[in-house]
Amino acid sequence: MGTAGVVIWSIIASLLGALLVLAIQESVKYLKSRKGPLTGDWLQTFTDSQTDKQDLVHCRHIGDRLEGTIERLKPADQTYKRWRFEARKRNAMIFGTYWAIDRKNNDGSHGTIQHYLITNSRLEGFYVKLQVATQKGRFVSNLKATRFQWVRRA
Repeated sequence: MGTAGVVIWSIIASLLGALLVLAIQESVKYLKSRKGPLTGDWLQTFTDSQTDKQDLVHCRHIGDRLEGTIERLKPADQTYKRWRFEARKRNAMIFGTYWAIDRKNNDGSHGTIQHYLITNSRLEGFYVKLQVATQKGRFVSNLKATRFQWVRRA
């Protein structure tokens, strides 16, 4: 193959590379445009808690997947607490898991979550956490469900 053949193949390879980059950029743009209606910030309040707890939820919703972070707003002495969550949406049901980001200061804070979509601005549900204690030298476990709601922040 002569010099002209090498130049032609180089041009073809460059064009194919440029087309591949454009295709990837368009795919990323398409995926970002598919963000779901639950994407955004939510205020999480607990309806059956003894203390006034509030969290700020940052949620990304793409397809049937939800993921994000939760940060404690109230009480003031717990603002160091942060969690991550992942969930799936099936019709009006959302179910998933949450876990503490900082296990050093918030170890053992993990469990499951379940929401029911009331409107695109309000969800109600509960989280379940395993509590383990010792009684008479034995470990005793108990599943504790706590009700909460998400309301979209304005």
